[in-house]
Amino acid sequence: MVELMWASGVLITCFAVYLLIKKYDARIVLIGSGIAMCCIGGVPMAALNAFAKSMTNSGLIQAVCSVMGFAMAVKFTGCDKHLINAMAKVLAKGRMVVIPGVG
Repeated sequence: MVELMWASGVLITCFAVYLLIKKYDARIVLIGSGIAMCCIGGVPMAALNAFAKSMTNSGLIQAVCSVMGFAMAVKFTGCDKHLINAMAKVLAKGRMVVIPGVG
């Protein structure tokens, strides 16, 4: 039984990597593969319980609210376009560094 669970876990992981390479939404692919693995393991609610537990972490809530507030302020003032243009100029000057840095 353990070998079957191990083999199905490897199969689900390979399928998830394939879907991520094909540019499917990462959140959906990862939550789906996590739920599938939990179902095979015999505890289907474990994935959702872990998600709910991590979402009630106070540090995470503060970080998410801060980022959302910053994004709203930047979009409201129109600075998002200027920020993108500034980053594009920096990346254009350092083309030789960008590709090795990503790989």
